[in-house]
Amino acid sequence: MYCRVIEAMKVEEDDDKVCITMEPCGSGQRLAQRGAYGPPRNLTRIQKPHAMTWGMSDFPVYCTHSPVLEILSIEQLGYPANVTFPPQKVAEESCRYCIYKNVEDIPEEVYTRVGKSKP
Repeated sequence: MYCRVIEAMKVEEDDDKVCITMEPCGSGQRLAQRGAYGPPRNLTRIQKPHAMTWGMSDFPVYCTHSPVLEILSIEQLGYPANVTFPPQKVAEESCRYCIYKNVEDIPEEVYTRVGKSKP
């Protein structure tokens, strides 16, 4: 049986949003720490920038779930239900997951980084 262990969780709130940061991230960061992107597993890294990598290169394939969820949410709801703020090097540090109290406060760059426009 596999059990994910999150050593620390930080919850922050400001006037616009509530954010959660898990240390380590229980998905992409945990895989990287365990060497899953090297031999023998050799999980893929997407080399070219794409909407599903937030325009980043050398992006861990497992981490694409976050931008893809933003894309699908924008297409279905008109805004991302939750927003992920990735670190400079995805999977080496933790992402920050935020829920905005008012969708109008979601920054324009959250839309443009996945090839969408803010309504």
